Amino acid sequence: MAEVETDLDYHESNFMGGNAAQQPAPQTTYLLAGLQKASSLFKTSPSDGRKRVLIVVADGPLDDKDKYQTVMAELAGMQVQIFGVTMRPFTAQSPSDLTADSDMQGIVSTPKAGHFASVEIDSLRGSLDGICDPHAQQG
Repeated sequence: MAEVETDLDYHESNFMGGNAAQQPAPQTTYLLAGLQKASSLFKTSPSDGRKRVLIVVADGPLDDKDKYQTVMAELAGMQVQIFGVTMRPFTAQSPSDLTADSDMQGIVSTPKAGHFASVEIDSLRGSLDGICDPHAQQG
């Protein structure tokens, strides 16, 4: 979990406008390369009965969602459960946040409610902790 926290801190500092003077926050979210990398890793990992889980975290609408069909079929064929988390800066959801939620729900495993969460950036760590808790919504 420490690695995830480090990544979240980096994301918050570098991509959520934390250093906007040096690097403005990007306006696009591309997942295809990451999904392909995950598929490659799952293909080469031992299938010794362990569950295969992929957690996708995005901060905006998925700009390349029309290109996922092949890799999503690969992941499904390997029985990878996909959890998705969309993060937003505020409690109120903007139209862009709602689009991001809809996009993410399009790639998560079923039941969608148990594999998807939309959270404020400040509460993301708590949501990720719940993924490993069998009694939590995403557990």
